[in-house]
Order: sequence, then structure tokens, then C-alpha cells
Amino acid sequence: FAESAPDFSQVITSAGRFVTHGIQFDTGSDRLKPESAPVIQSIAKGLETNPNLRLLIEPKNGSSAPAAPSSAFAATKFQLLRRSSFG
Repeated sequence: FAESAPDFSQVITSAGRFVTHGIQFDTGSDRLKPESAPVIQSIAKGLETNPNLRLLIEPKNGSSAPAAPSSAFAATKFQLLRRSSFG
């Protein structure tokens, strides 16, 4: 399940970092689950408001990650997020 979307701008401004477990992918796939949309939209809106922000995205492989090399799989997911939301 994906978490509710916190206000990215508020969290990043007050804490200096934003951690979410709300961006979910179908098991063994780079396909985003629909439940991820509110979190991605919140981040995209925050980046539009403050285009000088720079993000470091650290993937976390859950138990549903494939046995294949996870770095290549994580890179594929990151590129999907970047194309669909931030670029």
C-alpha cells in the first residue's frame, strides 16, 4: 500500500529532507502503482514551486525486488520516475 501524500514543500523546508515509502511499483516491474500518484504529484508540485531544489533519490529494494541485479532495476525505475514526473 502507498502512504498518503504529505506536503512535500512543507516537509523539505522544515526538515531539509523528504522520505517516502509511498512510491510503489508492481512486483518485478518498473510500472508505477496508481496509489503512488499523490506522492509523485506532491513532489512535482513542490519542485515547480521551488525549481532550485535538487533531489537525491535513494532506492530501497523491498522484499518484492527481483533476484536480478537490483542496481539496474532501480535505475530503470528512477528513469521512469524522472520521465513521468520531474522532467
